[in-house]
Amino acid sequence: MRLTAGDETVALQMLAPHTSIMLDKVMQNFFTTIKRDDDKETVALACEAISATIPLVGAFCMQKNMAELMKLLAMLFDEKTECQEGQVEEEDEDEDDHDQVLIDAVAELLGEVSKAFKESFAPHFEPIFALLQKYLKPTRQSSD
Repeated sequence: MRLTAGDETVALQMLAPHTSIMLDKVMQNFFTTIKRDDDKETVALACEAISATIPLVGAFCMQKNMAELMKLLAMLFDEKTECQEGQVEEEDEDEDDHDQVLIDAVAELLGEVSKAFKESFAPHFEPIFALLQKYLKPTRQSSD
């Protein structure tokens, strides 16, 4: 059976009702952590957890979270989350490591979302693409 990205009815039938409710609550906790936590490693772990969840539940079960997930990815790539706010220009080596861990987890999450949603991800990627351009500038660290 081949499903389409817009078939929300099928998506809801793929998970038992209690599992769907639990997935929603877990996702909301991850989203809140990404938005509000001031620790980069914690935010990176939340991104990694979402990355690990997507292949398990599939795009159809994640579809209702897509808008918020893309908003969070935009915030992360634009460095506008709580853990990225107020960064000073003179960062120590430890802080650079935390930055690298975070951006790696965010990039991995973007990859998992794109793999899961396939061609239906294209319109969601356009706003993110513009934010990724700053990571290609010669003034950025090569590790970014």
